[in-house]
Amino acid sequence: MHCVKTGVDYVLVFNIASFYKRNMEDMEDMEEKKLKVAKFARKDSDTGSPEAQICLLTERIKHLTGHMQGHKKDLHSRRGLLMLVSKRKKLMQYLARKDYKKYEEVSTALNIRHG
Repeated sequence: MHCVKTGVDYVLVFNIASFYKRNMEDMEDMEEKKLKVAKFARKDSDTGSPEAQICLLTERIKHLTGHMQGHKKDLHSRRGLLMLVSKRKKLMQYLARKDYKKYEEVSTALNIRHG
């Protein structure tokens, strides 16, 4: 997207190809996310169970970790990352209390250290 001056006014011009490409990438990410959550979901449209939430948080944590590799001084993203890790830790502790077998299954499938 860029601005083009037409006489007195400015007009926003969208690059449709990049917009479409970005939307397609987002759709692919959503499909990939649905497949990962489907492994842990208790029913078809489940996103609220601890297992599904842990899966979604893990994906967001991986994404933010990659961002932090290139932007070491981005303290706002660092804070957000630490909050996500803390939330995932609490959900993992809850899952360990309620269903330890499921806890071990989730932690090994998502490659999360438990302890």
